[in-house]
Amino acid sequence: ADIAVSASGQELTYKYVQFPTAVDRTVTFDVQGHGMAPASQTVTSGRKATEPEAPIAEGYAFGGWYKEAGCTNAWEFDNDTVTADTTLYAKWYEPQTKDGVTFTPWISATSLPTEAGNYYLVNDVTLNKAWKVQGTTNLDLNGHSIRQTASNDNAIFISSSNKAILNLYDYGEGDAGTITSGGGDNGIAVYMYDSTFNMYGGAISGNEASDGAGLYNY
Repeated sequence: ADIAVSASGQELTYKYVQFPTAVDRTVTFDVQGHGMAPASQTVTSGRKATEPEAPIAEGYAFGGWYKEAGCTNAWEFDNDTVTADTTLYAKWYEPQTKDGVTFTPWISATSLPTEAGNYYLVNDVTLNKAWKVQGTTNLDLNGHSIRQTASNDNAIFISSSNKAILNLYDYGEGDAGTITSGGGDNGIAVYMYDSTFNMYGGAISGNEASDGAGLYNY
C-alpha cells in the first residue's frame, strides 16, 4: 500500500513496491542412450544455462544440444534463457555401413582426420593447410566439399612417408562432393607422392591455379 507522510505542510507519498522472488529452474541433459550425461544445472529463471562439456560415445559424433528429442531446434547457450524446468537433448551422428565398410562420422568443419580409419563427413570442410593422410583411410564425402583456402597449397597430400592410402567415396544424396585446391599459381587439389589414391566417388573441381592441377602424381 502507498504511505502518505506530511512534512512541513507538504504531503509526500511513498510507493511500496514488492519485487518478485527469484525462482530457480532445473536444466537436465538427456544423452539419449549414448555417453554420460552432464550434471543438471540450477539456473535462476530468465538467465542462461552454461554449456557443459560435450559427451563422448565411441563410434558416434556429438552434434549439440536441442530443445526436443527429435533434435529439430538447437539450444543456443549464448542467447536462450531458462524460464521453466528444461530438458535438453543430445544429437548424435551414428556410424553408417556402406558396401561392407563402416564409416564413423567426422563432424569438424575445419580439419580432417589425423589417424587412419573409415570416416564420413557431416559438414563441408574448409582447410587452411593441406590435409596429410595417415595410413589407410577410407573417406566418404557424403555430398560435402573439401576446400583449401590457403593460396598455393594442396587440399590433400598423400605420401608414402605416412604409409598413406586414400580411398575416396561419396555416398551422399544429391550433388557430388567436391575437392578444391587453394588456387594461386600452383595449388593442387590432391597431391600424391609415391602413394595410392583410389577415387570411387566425388569430384575434383574448381581448381584454377595457373600452374597447379586437380590431381598431381609425383
